[in-house]
Parts: sequence; C-alpha cells; structure tokens
Amino acid sequence: MRRPIVIPFVLMLIAAPAVAQDTVHVPVKTARDIVQRECTEWHSEAIFILTADSRDPGPAGQAYLDRLAHAIGRRLAHVSPDSAVLFASFGAQVGKDGTIWRLRMISSSGRAGFDMDALRSAALKPGDAYVTPAPAGMPDSFTVLISFGRHQDGSDRLVKHQWCPAWPLPWNGAPVYPETSTIWRMPVSVHVQFTVDTANAVDPFSIAIQDSVSDAFSTASRRYVGALGYLSAEFDGTRERQTMIKEIRFVPTDSLRPTTP
Repeated sequence: MRRPIVIPFVLMLIAAPAVAQDTVHVPVKTARDIVQRECTEWHSEAIFILTADSRDPGPAGQAYLDRLAHAIGRRLAHVSPDSAVLFASFGAQVGKDGTIWRLRMISSSGRAGFDMDALRSAALKPGDAYVTPAPAGMPDSFTVLISFGRHQDGSDRLVKHQWCPAWPLPWNGAPVYPETSTIWRMPVSVHVQFTVDTANAVDPFSIAIQDSVSDAFSTASRRYVGALGYLSAEFDGTRERQTMIKEIRFVPTDSLRPTTP
C-alpha cells in the first residue's frame, strides 16, 4: 500500500484517488438500513504549516493553517514504488483569500517528481478546489513554512487517508419511462451531470442534461435524478460535494414494446 494519485476530475467521480490504494467496505447506518459503501485508503506524507510571520495568528489562525494543510494534502499527487518517507519544505505567502503564492523551496526530497507534485499541490490559486478564505482578523498576507513528510519535531511521518465517493443508496428505484409524453417505445439512454451535496442529497440546481432524444426524457431524467438518495462523498471523515455523470436507462414496459407481426 502506497501513495495514490489524487487528482480532481469531472467524469464519473470528482477528486477521487486513482491508483495504489486499498479498497475497504465501510458500514454506514442510515434511517432505513445499514449501507456498505466502498472506500479507498492509502498513506502519504503528512503536511503541516507553521507561520513564519512575526504576527501571532492566534488559535483561530492556527486552526486555519491546519485546514490549509488538509487542503494541500487533498491535492497532493504522487506515486512511489517504495515505502521511504519523502521530505520537502517550502516557504510561501498566504493571502486572505486562501491563495498561496511566491513558493520557494527550502529543502528538497531529492526526488524531482515528488518535489514538483508537492509544489503544485501547495500552489493554491483563485478558483482552485479546496481554497478556503482566511478567518477575520488574519492579515492580508502572511509568510508560512509548508513541510511535507515530517512531524513538527522533525521526525518522519506518514498519515493514512480515506476517500469515500458519493454512494447511491441500494433502494433507489428504476427510472419511469415517460409513456404518456412520448411515442418512443424503445430503450433510451440519457446522460445527466449532477452534484451530490454534503447533506446526502442531489443538488437540484446542479442537474444538467448532457444528451437526450426529447424533452420528455429530459424531464423524466431530471425528476428521477432529483429523487435519488446518496451518501455524500467523504475525505478523511469530512463530507464533500461531488459531481458525476450518470447514464439513465429508460426501458419501456412489456405492454409498450413494439410487437412483430
């Protein structure tokens, strides 16, 4: 078990780790039943951030730096064939909007690939996933030290991560063929993009039809997707929004299938 590639993307899964992880099944108690969801686990270099600014950030500021370290770890993409803990550190500026810039290497891991991945994961830009504005009272910008692979006492450190994608509830029904609104009597597929929010539900404003043969099937698809039940995606126990694309397959009832004379 070693470091996975963790790259945000929009297709069937958003921000899901791609390789080199273990698959685990996690029981989740719902109001109706216990659901076994599939998750992935892996280890990667721990990240901590220390302020190098003379201004004391206070408890709220330190808590913010911890969230910032979590966001960087969420973006880290690296695969290594061995179990050695890699260490790298960078100096940087953090803006009040949560962006990180003016990154400069202080200590190299000795592996160019890891150093580049660490640098990219730390370079948070406006609009990037997981950017979190600083709390009130923080300066407009401040200097930090970003460390990969070490405890604050300097010892090596790996941390275990767990990613659980949004999981459909097993009692979700099948889509209903729009029999009264269409003359179609053949199986039809509609592709729909939508986002599962952090409240175990589909965000109705996120539903977007990618392709459809008619308005009747588009309407039926919106109605069906909006009623689906999901477990929200989670990273290390924190719920996240996740966007996906799903194929909705409409199959007519036997009484509506075309017959052969």
